[in-house]
Amino acid sequence: MVHRIRALDPLFFRDGRPFTMGDDTMAAGIFPPYPGVLYGALRAAKACKLGIPVTEIEPRTSGLRITDIRLYREEDNVHYFPTPLDLVATDEENTKTGRLLELKKVPQRICTNSVFKDFLLMAPSAEKVDSAEGTLINKSLLEAYLDIGTASEYRYELRNPTKEQFFMEEAKIGLARDTYRKNAREGYLYRISMSRLQGIHFDIETNLQPGETTSLIKLGGEARQAVLFSLPTATTDRYPLAYTRPKAKNWFKIYLATPALFRNGYFPDLKTLFSRNDLEIKAAVVGKKQHIGGFDMRQGMPKSMLKAVPAGSVYYCFANEGIGDLTNLPASISEFRAEEGFGLYHIGAVHQMRENSTT
Repeated sequence: MVHRIRALDPLFFRDGRPFTMGDDTMAAGIFPPYPGVLYGALRAAKACKLGIPVTEIEPRTSGLRITDIRLYREEDNVHYFPTPLDLVATDEENTKTGRLLELKKVPQRICTNSVFKDFLLMAPSAEKVDSAEGTLINKSLLEAYLDIGTASEYRYELRNPTKEQFFMEEAKIGLARDTYRKNAREGYLYRISMSRLQGIHFDIETNLQPGETTSLIKLGGEARQAVLFSLPTATTDRYPLAYTRPKAKNWFKIYLATPALFRNGYFPDLKTLFSRNDLEIKAAVVGKKQHIGGFDMRQGMPKSMLKAVPAGSVYYCFANEGIGDLTNLPASISEFRAEEGFGLYHIGAVHQMRENSTT
């Protein structure tokens, strides 16, 4: 079932960096939030509806699963996703335009210290390009990206989520009070960056059933209020374009729609996750690592900090025995906290390489 979360107040989302009152004065916000934030809000809403005590929330709601997360914008009735990082941004007439990197075989004359010795992703031309990290792409362009593969002539319009059409930043200044003296505590002035969403909602696909949650939930830092309701029709279809319309018989790409947690740094264990021994990662575009934390309400202490591969990261995969049938895939490739919505992904096509192709 697909649920929509509509914020009623400005929201505050943070990353895993520590913020200690009295030592730090500024807490920067992030947007969109990590999947664990949405998972925690849904879990709390279910516990509230069913009257579950705090100490029993974790075991009695452990079956909750998030299988898709999207940003929905009311104004144009469109879903938005993190931009794939093998799209590089160029400025064309004051508009950020994304162009795909080209997958090329490494010439013998080139020496590289890259983990990937055989293939590199290179800019399609000599023009200056920037990383598209932090921008968003709409659903129709993401579908085209996943189907087209590495056609460098295709252009993608990238949206910056910090602009006013997505949210407005609002600063909140606070202080700590001395309960004994009934005045402000010295050195405890702080400032946080809130986000007032501009017609932006969260669409989340879960295994929750109607009537299992409250309609009002608390979301993000300071437990701001939001409305939770079910959508009448499913709006979260998968995109298995790589194997329905393959562009290269052995190649496909994995695009991360949410951050993922792996045991081996930024390398997913595809052989175990996909139950195939012939899969290899030949190239990748990975963003800056993110620190994922949280608070364990049952233990009353912070959760262990984990390093995550950010949303938008892309892995170019090679199937030695051919792509074949990639049906019945897991909803997540995250090796930790997959039930919270980490590691959600889509499969995409890869075009035949233009130079020195091996497929």
